Amino acid sequence: MEDRSTMTSDDRTEIEREVHRLCGEGAVVAATIAAIRAYGPEILGFLVAQHRSAGDADEVFSVWSEHVFRGLAGFGWRSSLRTWAYTLARNASINFVHGRRARAQREGGARSAELAAVAQQVRTETPAYVRTEAK
Repeated sequence: MEDRSTMTSDDRTEIEREVHRLCGEGAVVAATIAAIRAYGPEILGFLVAQHRSAGDADEVFSVWSEHVFRGLAGFGWRSSLRTWAYTLARNASINFVHGRRARAQREGGARSAELAAVAQQVRTETPAYVRTEAK
C-alpha cells in the first residue's frame, strides 16, 4: 500500500474503516492524518490538473486539508470518505477561483479609477519645462 496510485478497492475499504474507527474514538487528529495521507496525493494531483498551477494547487490543497480537519468529526459517512474528500476539494477549488476573480475585480476597479485619476492629473498639469519658475 506504499504507492497510492495503485490503491485497490480493498485498500480504500481498509482506509475508510480505519478513519471511521479513529473518528468514533474521538481521535480526529489521527483520523485527519490518516485521511490526508491516504487521499492527499490523489487530491493534490486533481487540484494541479484543475488549476494548471502548482502554486495555486498547493494553496487550495492547504484549504482542503483544513476543511478535512474541521469537517471530519461531523462527517456522517453517508458517502465514502473519498467521495467526501473530492467534494471538499472541488468546493475549495471553486471558492479559490471565485475569490481570485472577486479580488481581481475589486483591485482592478480601484486600480483603474486610481490610474485614470493620475492620467487625468498628468494631462492637465502644466509641464515643468513650460512653467515660469523653470525658466
